[in-house]
Amino acid sequence: MSGRQLSERLGSWFFWLFVIGFNGTFLVQHVLGTLGMPRRVYTYPNMPGWGTLNMVSTIGGFLMGAATLLLVYMVIKAIRSGPAATSDPWDAFTLEWSTASPPPLQNFDRVVPVRSARPFRDLKRPGDADWLKPGKKEGYHEREQSVD
Repeated sequence: MSGRQLSERLGSWFFWLFVIGFNGTFLVQHVLGTLGMPRRVYTYPNMPGWGTLNMVSTIGGFLMGAATLLLVYMVIKAIRSGPAATSDPWDAFTLEWSTASPPPLQNFDRVVPVRSARPFRDLKRPGDADWLKPGKKEGYHEREQSVD
């Protein structure tokens, strides 16, 4: 969307901080629920382990908050000074990667024929297209369409 790439290293940090924080928050709340902790009350009974598990859940929430701040930092850094993104950085198979980055107002000038589940791959490697392989059904669209 911005035409810039985010940092791969910081992206990994964001992912793992958020996954650990999310599971530390909500999985722990699920366990507390199975232990009988009531919901939507202003105070809880002092049951063994509930305070510790609620603290783990709170720490998980702070980890998700830290991950979100890291994401905001990554986006601002990428917009200001990030490397320009190529149109297809992952050698992808689907049509959204066939447009420029950032994409133009109307992604495609014409309707692209879709004959398999991997149409952009078929355009990049026409001799190895899925719909040409024996035993495969003819594509999703039998004929090319045009936009009038």
